[in-house]
Amino acid sequence: MSIPRRMHVPRRMGPPPRRMNAAGMVGSMFPHTVTLYQTETVINDKLNETTVNHITVLEGVLLIASKAANVRATGLEGADAVNLHVPFGVKAVDGVTGEEKAYVDPVEGWKKEQDKSKVWTISIGTVFVKGRVIVCK
Repeated sequence: MSIPRRMHVPRRMGPPPRRMNAAGMVGSMFPHTVTLYQTETVINDKLNETTVNHITVLEGVLLIASKAANVRATGLEGADAVNLHVPFGVKAVDGVTGEEKAYVDPVEGWKKEQDKSKVWTISIGTVFVKGRVIVCK
């Protein structure tokens, strides 16, 4: 004799909660703010060189971080990854002055530009952190 089982009836769930992004907009696809650090070495003369940091704050980007670990024959190995999605209409401002910046090509535009305080780019060696993080001396 078999015992009748009750079938599982799924409960109706409501919509997920709405989240506010940094700009106060509800449901934006690009809710994060990141700070870019680009370093440039300026050679003053044959013996002196100066390192200049160009700080740019990007508002309205999507930052996806994933933590993972792989087990190899040599032991545990980190496999963390970060993807930064920057839309065309991102708001880019100087981290120190707050003035707006324009995007330039990393190969041609960045090297040709004399005044790098009004432009930004992402290239090899660019470091970014989540949030508005500005460290000045």
